Amino acid sequence: ANTKFTETEKMPTLSAEQIQHFQDKGYIIIEDWCDASEIIELQNQMRKLVEDYDPSTTRNAFSAVTNQQGKDEYFLSSGDKIRFFVEDEAFDADNKLKQEKWDSINKCGHALHKLDPVFSKFCTSRKLQESAHELGWQQPAVIQSMYIFKPPNFGGAVLPHQDSSFLYTQPQLSCLGYWFPIEAANKENGCLWVIPGSHKKPITRRFMLNEDNTKCSFDPPDAPAVPEFDETEFIPVEIKPGSALVFSGSLIHRSFKNTSGKSRNALSLHVVDKQYEFAKENWLSVGNVTADL
Repeated sequence: ANTKFTETEKMPTLSAEQIQHFQDKGYIIIEDWCDASEIIELQNQMRKLVEDYDPSTTRNAFSAVTNQQGKDEYFLSSGDKIRFFVEDEAFDADNKLKQEKWDSINKCGHALHKLDPVFSKFCTSRKLQESAHELGWQQPAVIQSMYIFKPPNFGGAVLPHQDSSFLYTQPQLSCLGYWFPIEAANKENGCLWVIPGSHKKPITRRFMLNEDNTKCSFDPPDAPAVPEFDETEFIPVEIKPGSALVFSGSLIHRSFKNTSGKSRNALSLHVVDKQYEFAKENWLSVGNVTADL
């Protein structure tokens, strides 16, 4: 017989093993976070947002490799807005898109969790709240949301980094990442790679605003991006839509360029614990909007 579950009964509670895995390895994969219809709804909503976007008005390529966005007001003032960032390779010499708009975008951010009703509902769910609490976050709040397109053939690489370098809280680090594949993520199309256990290492640098909030730079400027690691320590996280990857803000992770013919859309959220101070030098402090869980 079909048993109908109430909303409460469906809520995932993390097992003791999952919580232990998070503490030991710095990440967990939660299978069946949501059903396919919710994922389709998110992608459909993003398609509507893209329809209304005119790339010629914002010729702002976003590159996680060169960090040109640190000097870019369009980026720095996007914390409380829904803005699109186009891939470096998407434009030709005449500043025209080489392919359709959907396959030219790097990401959309950074306040989908607050400003769009469809994304807001997904990003502030009881599942998110309960999982964050069970991992030890006392006052969890979503501070940043990004829809990452990772388009076919040239979806940009993201170099090894730790999220807490960008979303720093004090006196304790409390950045927590939630990564939801909208499409299957695998080695071919640029899935995430993580170094299990690397969250136990300190962050090596911070991405900080200057005094007049016009640009960001890394401090200390000569520090390595992440603590020392061996390339062989990275493992791929190949996951399907409906699952969630939850990871510590200190976990070293990366993704390679998407050289396949298939896109790798994903929704990425960052949660912080509001019992700790969100550093005013964080790039997102210019205009951030949090959604309490």
